[in-house]
Amino acid sequence: MGSNDKTIGVIVGRFQVSSLHKGHIDLFERTAKQFDYIFIVLGSTKNEEVNERNPHSYKYRFNMIQDCLTENEFIKKKIIYITKIKDVGESGFWSQQLDIIVTEFTNELKFQEQNIYMTGSRYSFLKTYSGRYKHYYVEPVHNISGSEVRAYENYKQTLEKDEEIMSFEKFKNSFI
Repeated sequence: MGSNDKTIGVIVGRFQVSSLHKGHIDLFERTAKQFDYIFIVLGSTKNEEVNERNPHSYKYRFNMIQDCLTENEFIKKKIIYITKIKDVGESGFWSQQLDIIVTEFTNELKFQEQNIYMTGSRYSFLKTYSGRYKHYYVEPVHNISGSEVRAYENYKQTLEKDEEIMSFEKFKNSFI
């Protein structure tokens, strides 16, 4: 794998949704068409705690991406590694940490620095990344935000809980 002329697109994302949406799939497909290989780095909270903004663990998101790939052989062939990076709050230090992860991995496979691209789209890490690698921006074709999807999923869960409470109240009142 890897040689002096092979290119690699590095996708960094949180992917904090219960399933990948069209925007994610499009980013993977277009990165796969542009580069020889894809390296995915999943953003994770410092202590990997699950909360409203980060409802899914690294393992869940890793498996979600793997499951998605079983449906798309073209992308599956291109992805060579999935790992994680912890959110450290300060973007300069975070960029340095990301560079260390990418450099260690790509040096081992003998990728040339000029062939490594940080790849992202509309709501990506590219806006805050200040590291050593070149940027490759993928123009979004789907107007979807993971944050909006997460907010909708939270709203649906709240409605379902409200329905359960109302059903329980009806049940309880039928005995009174």
